[in-house]
Amino acid sequence: MSSGKIELERVIDRVMHTWSLIKMIPQSHLSEARLSVTALIEDNANLSERELLILGLKHLHGTSHAKRSTDTPEDILTFVACSLPNS
Repeated sequence: MSSGKIELERVIDRVMHTWSLIKMIPQSHLSEARLSVTALIEDNANLSERELLILGLKHLHGTSHAKRSTDTPEDILTFVACSLPNS
């Protein structure tokens, strides 16, 4: 794996880790979002690490607002259940 690819993976990991903390969702529940962030970051690989981080978080923020309007009660219950600590 080239060093450029490793750097992009590190940025993607940072975006997803930060987003999971903000939304209180386990990273394992963000695989679909990770795919879109990966494509976005790879398309903008010429930006700095900080700019890529901001771009990724803004992208997730924008897509979460669009998705929220179509959430069903089951989606909300799943979100709450995933956010609760394991007993």
